Amino acid sequence: MKSIQCILIQIIIILIVHTSALPPCSFKRGIGIVMTCDVSQLNVTSLQWLVGGMMSEMYPYLTTCDLHGCDKQSYEGTHTFLATVQLDPTSTRIVNSSLRLPGDPFFSYFVGDYNCVPDGGQSIRICDDLNYYDDPTPPVCGPPIVADEEVKLSCTIDNVYPDPQCRINIASNGQVRNIATEVVVESSQMEDNPDYMSFSAVCNVSIPLKDLGVGDHMFQLVASANFNDTDLAQVYSNNVSLIISNAPQKPKCMYPVINTTSEDIAVECYTSYVHPALECEMEAYKNNIPLVVQTNVSYINDVALYQAKNMFVSKCYFSIPLSHIGPGSFKFMVTMYTDDNNATDINRTRITGDLTSPLLLKNPELKDLSKLCPLQVNAIPRPKWTSCACLLGEVGNPPGSVAWRSSDGMSFKDSTVWAFFDDFKANRTFTCKPQTPITDDLPGFTWAPAWQDPPVIARFTANGKEQQLQTDLNVSVTLDCQPGGTPLLKVVIIKGDSDIPLPSNGTSVLIEIRECTDTASYTCRALNTSGTAVDSRTLDILVKCPMQLVDKNVLPITVKSKSKINVDIPLQLLGYPKPTTFLLVRNIHNRSEDLMYWHDFDVEYNVTRRHIMYLVLTVRSVLNTANYTFTVGNGVGQFLDVDFSITITEDESSDVNIGAVVGGVVGGIVAVIFVVLFIYWAHRQRKNGRSNQANNEDVIHISRILTDENRINN
Repeated sequence: MKSIQCILIQIIIILIVHTSALPPCSFKRGIGIVMTCDVSQLNVTSLQWLVGGMMSEMYPYLTTCDLHGCDKQSYEGTHTFLATVQLDPTSTRIVNSSLRLPGDPFFSYFVGDYNCVPDGGQSIRICDDLNYYDDPTPPVCGPPIVADEEVKLSCTIDNVYPDPQCRINIASNGQVRNIATEVVVESSQMEDNPDYMSFSAVCNVSIPLKDLGVGDHMFQLVASANFNDTDLAQVYSNNVSLIISNAPQKPKCMYPVINTTSEDIAVECYTSYVHPALECEMEAYKNNIPLVVQTNVSYINDVALYQAKNMFVSKCYFSIPLSHIGPGSFKFMVTMYTDDNNATDINRTRITGDLTSPLLLKNPELKDLSKLCPLQVNAIPRPKWTSCACLLGEVGNPPGSVAWRSSDGMSFKDSTVWAFFDDFKANRTFTCKPQTPITDDLPGFTWAPAWQDPPVIARFTANGKEQQLQTDLNVSVTLDCQPGGTPLLKVVIIKGDSDIPLPSNGTSVLIEIRECTDTASYTCRALNTSGTAVDSRTLDILVKCPMQLVDKNVLPITVKSKSKINVDIPLQLLGYPKPTTFLLVRNIHNRSEDLMYWHDFDVEYNVTRRHIMYLVLTVRSVLNTANYTFTVGNGVGQFLDVDFSITITEDESSDVNIGAVVGGVVGGIVAVIFVVLFIYWAHRQRKNGRSNQANNEDVIHISRILTDENRINN
């Protein structure tokens, strides 16, 4: 019966413990918490401390206590729980146990439910949802932003847990205001903070703009975090201000900017100290003349820093399309006025700004492409294509570009266009124009490449004959050159080093054969337009003429010799046909004698393309000074006589001294005999010297010395 009563008493005590009010379960940085498990009414010899929440899986129990004390648990080597037990006077059972969590940020992870579990008994709840708090840092507020008819304020608070409570203090013109506001708190963990449970919170405050009204407004954020039920930590932000006025300042406009993407001119204008928002009008001038253009206007209300205070700023953005406004000098001016629904249009405050700096728009210009792009293609072998690059000489403002378009309507994006052989056959042309958004159509360059076949002389005749024409003097000869290939630059007929004039647009000419010098080679030459390809044909006109001496300065020939010699006499002759008759007459001592044909003289010649014969007359076996007459004929007209003389003089350097030659031969024979006798005598002396060597050493020695001296002297 007594044991049953004890069990009932324990159950009643447990129920009382579970139904009684639990102590506050919160702790903060630097201030820990002590939790006590009272088991004085139970017969307990050991117990465990357990924690729920996110750490329960990693640490199923914090520490175990018995009659000898509690386990010392260390986490990550430096963080330790402090648990103790109190025994009854007999030290046979545990009366209570205490668990202390230090104010270490590490233990901010150990939030949750704390239980004490006696050995063999039920779990006793000690603390419901233990929380960790940290004092927030003073908030930092950015400048107010006016948008959607509200003033928005954003303030940041670091090192705070859990989310703080935020409210705003408002003063207008030095008077405290009580205005309804909307506060939204956002928080996130600070990953770069060494503390474990450290969060950053952002308090976003929205204040109706109409409730603030005109004036100098100051804002201050107050943040607080609840620590148990008695400790309220409050921190205050910096003061931020906002000036709202309905008297706009003189607007200012930034320098106009060309937007090449949207192809428009962007002008930004702004004013300050104005509320409500403004409306804007833009005036444009081209070359100081008003320009009517369609503008797109957008508005934005912002806050800028001015003299350590924030002021309300209104901006107007204008967009003027570049299309078809053309080149010129452009200026812009803005007029702003308040958009107050309660005011009539006449009573609205209007203010006009100054003209902007001029913006100069220029059209792009092409380079001179006529010298850069080939108009005629005549390369050999024939190429498959050619190309032309369209380049800008003046880029323009905004920067222009180029575009190609063919005569059959095709467009090309690249600045270089390629023309193929099929394009030449189809007479296809290409036009490049500069492109700019300010002008619709600009003059361009048309490239019409033409295929040019190599020039060819199909036929070149003289009186209908090719290659050669034989004719007499005082006749007319028609030179006809028939070229091929397209197109041609010119056709010329050349005689020697000079051109024969041709009639305009003609390739035939009539010439008169008046002189023997008309015997020559005639050439017809055709050139294409670029002058890189040439073709020619040549024919000879042979005029029947008696032989003529071209070089008449035939000087007397002087030969220094007494023996029979051959003398060469060079002559330059002109005539046609070739000479066939040669006669050489020698006049000596007033007596003439004919030298035998091909016996006493030779004739060699070659004919140049100008039909001048270089003739060499070789007179053989000339013995005496004499005058000569060389007669040459070709069967046309009279014979040609060429007079010259050959003078023979004595040449002493060529005389032979027979006596000296004979004396030299005899002297050589005597010297050979003397050398042979000397060698024989020396051989005999050497044999005698060997037999008498012992008795005549001194004599031999002297003989050798003398012999050596003789050798040296010789």
